Amino acid sequence: MKMIKTVKRIMSLLIVVIIILVGQFSLMGNSKVKVNELVKETEEFLEELNNYEELSLAVIIAKDGLPVLKKAYGLANRSFNIPNKIDTKFNLASMNKMFTAVAIMQLVQKGKLNLNDKIGDHIPDFPNAEVKFNVTVYQLLTHTGGMGNIFGSLYGKIPINKYQKIEDYFPLFVKDSLRFTPGSKYEYSNAGYIVLGHLIERITGQDYHSYVKENIFIPVDMKNTDCYDVQYPIPNLAIGYTKSRSESGGYKYKTIEYMKMTKGCPAGGGYSTVGDLIRFGEALFGNKLLNKKYTDLTTTGKVPVDDIWQGGKYCFGFLEQIINGHRIIGHSGNFAGIRSTLKVYVDEGISIAILSNFDRDQGAEELEYFIREKINGETDFTQRYLQTKRIVREIEIKGYSYGIKEYNRIKNDMQLYESIINSRGYVLLGHIKYKKAIDLFKFNIFAFPNSSYAYDSLAEAYLKMGDKDNAIKYYKKALEINPEFESSLKALKELGVVK
Repeated sequence: MKMIKTVKRIMSLLIVVIIILVGQFSLMGNSKVKVNELVKETEEFLEELNNYEELSLAVIIAKDGLPVLKKAYGLANRSFNIPNKIDTKFNLASMNKMFTAVAIMQLVQKGKLNLNDKIGDHIPDFPNAEVKFNVTVYQLLTHTGGMGNIFGSLYGKIPINKYQKIEDYFPLFVKDSLRFTPGSKYEYSNAGYIVLGHLIERITGQDYHSYVKENIFIPVDMKNTDCYDVQYPIPNLAIGYTKSRSESGGYKYKTIEYMKMTKGCPAGGGYSTVGDLIRFGEALFGNKLLNKKYTDLTTTGKVPVDDIWQGGKYCFGFLEQIINGHRIIGHSGNFAGIRSTLKVYVDEGISIAILSNFDRDQGAEELEYFIREKINGETDFTQRYLQTKRIVREIEIKGYSYGIKEYNRIKNDMQLYESIINSRGYVLLGHIKYKKAIDLFKFNIFAFPNSSYAYDSLAEAYLKMGDKDNAIKYYKKALEINPEFESSLKALKELGVVK
């Protein structure tokens, strides 16, 4: 009898193990992503981009929290030829909003704050009565409170090293009237997240930076993430670079350190590594920072946002996108010399973190969309974006005629992005690569024959080459389409063609 009972117990355990294994394999089977193929194709794409124009970034792709691809390119410091590494710290720009939102939701979870509370409920001395009595925590989290930006006319009049405490930012916006009735629309607001940071301070009695460090960064082992004061030496920190026209007419890189605040804040400007961002995403969706109820509440879309987000919904400090039926949760940051992003592909268990110390159009954004398409499949947006980028590269390498041939092959299926073609043309002008720039501008006219911008850009390229006849010809073409096109009118006046 004992032997029979033992056999039954063993059989029962085996059945449980088989059920668990079958469940795991079926979950793996539900994902259409073949991780090995994703890694291989991404590595090839990175090499293609880097051969075309130098990359300066770090990237990690992780599956179930474990990195399957880790790459770094370019220089963290161009003065001393210090390379970027996987553990290089990059500026996050707006990605700090994720941390601020999680910190707020931790306080909501603890019952110290309610999403419908007005700002004045916790900051009774807030110096703007319109905001204090009308705007809620929920509205600040979702950019629907009617507050504006911090980069207005006053920004730059105060030395950037003076922004240290949260209240130091108040002069940039605190006297501004609300831009619309709270709750009536979405409009991205850095000022709103500054107020959320101050709210954290009032409720906890701690300064914002200390609270976030103790309640988010330390528990998640994000040792390389903080709002550093870059007036002082910070080990392994990347300097941001943007392109600037040189006196000789070409382009040169200049640092952005004099353009941004010297210390990060609740709305952005902190630093992190790709590894720390992956850990943050895993901890969040592993319910280690918030319980499941509040994690779901924080990361579920609330408000439709503008087209630049490709049809997503803003959550609390995160963006939710549904791409071909699959959820992506994350946030990006953009500034001169900065492109940062964390995206969690929830259904696939895949996370990507990309941090760059170049402008967004120098590879980092294109890499993000390439990976997105490989994971979630093609969309109209990614196809248009990636095809435009591809054809631009091919025109630079193989010439105008090849670009026309390629465009004729695909034009019945999709339209390209005029602005991407035009923008790259101006980069080439800056590098004094006139023929390549003219090829791109001529191609833009072929693809967008009714665009005044396309003709105006080609005219400017000819003018820089010293070919006034062709410059005048194409400025006039721009005015035939739009007689009030200001740029072309101004140019023809300066050339003495019109009064």
